[in-house]
Amino acid sequence: MEAPLSFEQKSTFAQFGKTLPMSEEVIDLLNDFQRCEMALSSFVNTAGVTTTADSSDLLLHPKILRSADWRISLLKAECRDSAIPSSAWNILDKKFDLIQLILQGCHLNFHLEKQPYLQNLEITSCNLQNIPTDFFDRMPNILSLSLSSKNFTSLPQGISRLKNLQQLQLFGNNLISTPSFFSILSSFTNIQILHLSKTLITSLFLVDPLLNSSLQLTGLHLTECQLPSIQEEDIKLLSKQTKLEILDLSKNKIDYIPVNWSDLPASIKILNLSSNFLTSVQFMFSSDVKLKVIDISKNKLRVIGNLLESGRADSVNVSFNNIIEVCGVNYGRNINNLNLSHNMVEITEQSVASLSSLHSIDLGGNLFHCHVCNITILQKWVIGQHNMIKALNGTGDLFCFPKHSNLRVADVKQEECKNILYSRNPEWARVFQVSLVLSLIFLMAVLLRGYKFETCYLMRLWQNRTNKTRRISQTYEYDAFICYSNADREWVIYELMEKLEGAPHNYRICDHERDFILGSFISQNIVQSMHRSRHILFVLSETFFNSQWCLWELEMARHREFEGGGSSPILIQLTPVDQLHLSDNTEILLDSCKSLHSPNEPFFWEKLVNMLGKSLANFCERTDSETRV
Repeated sequence: MEAPLSFEQKSTFAQFGKTLPMSEEVIDLLNDFQRCEMALSSFVNTAGVTTTADSSDLLLHPKILRSADWRISLLKAECRDSAIPSSAWNILDKKFDLIQLILQGCHLNFHLEKQPYLQNLEITSCNLQNIPTDFFDRMPNILSLSLSSKNFTSLPQGISRLKNLQQLQLFGNNLISTPSFFSILSSFTNIQILHLSKTLITSLFLVDPLLNSSLQLTGLHLTECQLPSIQEEDIKLLSKQTKLEILDLSKNKIDYIPVNWSDLPASIKILNLSSNFLTSVQFMFSSDVKLKVIDISKNKLRVIGNLLESGRADSVNVSFNNIIEVCGVNYGRNINNLNLSHNMVEITEQSVASLSSLHSIDLGGNLFHCHVCNITILQKWVIGQHNMIKALNGTGDLFCFPKHSNLRVADVKQEECKNILYSRNPEWARVFQVSLVLSLIFLMAVLLRGYKFETCYLMRLWQNRTNKTRRISQTYEYDAFICYSNADREWVIYELMEKLEGAPHNYRICDHERDFILGSFISQNIVQSMHRSRHILFVLSETFFNSQWCLWELEMARHREFEGGGSSPILIQLTPVDQLHLSDNTEILLDSCKSLHSPNEPFFWEKLVNMLGKSLANFCERTDSETRV
């Protein structure tokens, strides 16, 4: 017989629930608690599994003072690809009523007694093919079921008998392609929350049978499903889900969403589009939509304009983007709280006017350029609206660029901006400006008189450079032709080309997917594109040197340089390259060409723009203006 509990143990156990008076009845109860722990230990030893159930996980049965029953709130059995002996489950069945059970890596070949209190069941990486047909009959009151496994091709038998099921999570499988999938799901009339994450759903049309069924979901989660875009027709599919409150489309590859979201149900509260590839967003909801949260964090936004054309949102999260410009819109008209943390926001008078009507704004994680004018505007705004402006939800502070300086915006001591000084003394400012212009004119006249020969020489140099500019713009069609492996396509298109073709550089880039002439041979297209480009960019990685086409393009660029047909190639080492596997010619080329290493290195983009020089678009614009002059 086990030893009775000490007073300290009794006091400790009493702290798990509400504190109980130390009566004789409670002392007997705590001794029974100890027997319960020993039974659990017996289960663990017999089953040979790892569990997380201990005394702190045990909850008192509501009728504990009238009976000696115990209910385990959580038992997590990690089986490590082994079967749990039936003798172990017999110990469990006789001693405990389960509320939550998590099984990882188990063979589900055991027999459970009826578990009327079991509400949450999670089965991860288990063999679901050999599950007993009556497995789910023993747990009729399950409210939440989670099945995560890559190797099952159909829903387990008997799952449709769980009539009380409210939340179903199906992770990492391709069940959506099975014929019976939607018919079984439609039979769960009480399901409110559905997770189909990490499944091969490339369009919302694939779940149309489910959305058009009698199910009325409150939460639909389609994360990590490889969704490439959301079209207006996709949103119309959701219109019948009149109770939908949560739509989670995070961690996909969405690079486009429509403006018109008016078909989204008025019940929607949370819209999650975080961790995608969106470069611009604007929403037009129906007027009766009042969202709690719109999450567009961790995308590729650069400018935010009119985020909400119609509808309202309590909080909008656009953190961890590349946002520089915020101006021109009264955001407080239909947004209460805006999270702009971890961007590159520049605070100007226009942006202050746009943001001041918000209830709160989070600017933490932005590194501000503490120039005289801008920092004065920001400091005055922070002082005047200190209750509204937050930094990392109130846990941080606003800092100046560069980050390692650790200089807080509030600590910068600088004089008033000159234009503010001028605005206070307009007459003095005009006198100063006129005097400055007259002094410059006099100085130029003296220089032209005393250095007339040098002036003629400089004018000749300028004329030669202008002629060279015209020749370049007439000879080449593209600034650069990019050669890369298909494995690096995403970085090239969404990072490299976006930065080079966007403002302010405006480079003309030749990409084979977009600019090659249809119907021509690939080799002919490559040669012609190289001759029509000022520079050739090679994006190097291990997969690059495994491609015959990439190596052939490298050889063509080498011949082009020897023939005097353009500048030497520019090499970008996207990932480290093992030179032991390279040919001698390739190794010589790598050593002799201009090379850039990881895009994460400091000043990578500045160095690349330096190598490319001015874009043809800027050449043409400058040449036209000079011709008009």
